[in-house]
Amino acid sequence: MANGDGAKTGVAHGHELLALADAIVARDRAATEAARDEIVRTMGAAAAVDAACVVGNFECMNRIADATGIALDAAPALVTTDIQQEMGLRRFASAGRTRELPGWQRGVGRALSRLAHAGLTLRGRLRGLGSRGRS
Repeated sequence: MANGDGAKTGVAHGHELLALADAIVARDRAATEAARDEIVRTMGAAAAVDAACVVGNFECMNRIADATGIALDAAPALVTTDIQQEMGLRRFASAGRTRELPGWQRGVGRALSRLAHAGLTLRGRLRGLGSRGRS
């Protein structure tokens, strides 16, 4: 589950959209209905349909990738090492199709991931400073 604060994403109604995604992934019918109703209330029925289509398409693409045995490419595998470990993604059967990176590559991936995070954080702070005083 995302369990994130949608407001921090910069996405309008991010909190509501994350609630819908979390409820669907958890297969919680009551929470899904409540999240859908909240999206209809705050964003409109068309947005609720769009959100459901995005979730459905994402699920479809994941199933197709798993069914056809598509492995994670080396570059994404390199920079998502920490995320894979934190989320326990290697426990899934489909992870066996993606070769595990040697230790030195995992180390490089962690360093690149931290560097990218620091760069994006700095960029966000600089953008925040640049927007001060604007009306």
